[in-house]
Amino acid sequence: MFTIILPTNKRPELLLRSIKSVQAQTCPDWELYVIIDDPISDYSAAKGTTSNDSRITIIENTENLGKNASVNKALSILETKNYTGHIIFLDDDDWLSPNCISDFSKITKPAWIVSERRDVTTNKSLTHSAVSRNKIDYLTDMLLFRRFHGETTHCIYFPPVSHIRFPTLIKNAEEWLYFASIAEAVGPFLYLPNTGTLSEGYLPDGLSVTKKTRREKLLTLSLLLREVWQRKFTSLSIYLYLAGRTLKTLLAG
Repeated sequence: MFTIILPTNKRPELLLRSIKSVQAQTCPDWELYVIIDDPISDYSAAKGTTSNDSRITIIENTENLGKNASVNKALSILETKNYTGHIIFLDDDDWLSPNCISDFSKITKPAWIVSERRDVTTNKSLTHSAVSRNKIDYLTDMLLFRRFHGETTHCIYFPPVSHIRFPTLIKNAEEWLYFASIAEAVGPFLYLPNTGTLSEGYLPDGLSVTKKTRREKLLTLSLLLREVWQRKFTSLSIYLYLAGRTLKTLLAG
């Protein structure tokens, strides 16, 4: 079984496309959690599309909690249910390729598989690897040395990581804390050079294109330090990465 976790905020039309891409999967062994983190926009079209599909659960936040808390809601539900399948994360401005789940289902090991994300406007991969092997160490190859970087599609076997959550002190972004925790728990991931998700690139309203002020960066840094301390990481790579982030933030004008 594969569980797709799909948080959304102020994108009801794009959400509908994401949901339909899950329903169109060639592999039927899936369930979908949609977390609507937006009490204002009209999501009636998406709700109508999913009302007769028992595989889809819609969770509506009564206030805007942020992407991290929204995803954590679904993870906590799965942990409570003692879920024993895999999880896949999907953004509301992306959609699954038709064979995404089918490709993942053909691989039983390791516990963490990553496939590429492709930009349909340029037909170019948003995933970049300068590593000749398909087993990638997230902490060194991706986080520290950037030998593997870009947008990806994650598929993770849930039982050994059911206790791990996205940042709890930071409302949005800094997902690397979650994946660094996954890396410490299960080790390297397998890179599957197939297209898992499709994208139209970075949208103007996305978090990736929103520039932070120096004050916001300093606040985020202080929260990151607290998160890292709470998670009790053992990898030197994480502390080296965080040291670099700290130095860069402090030296920025």
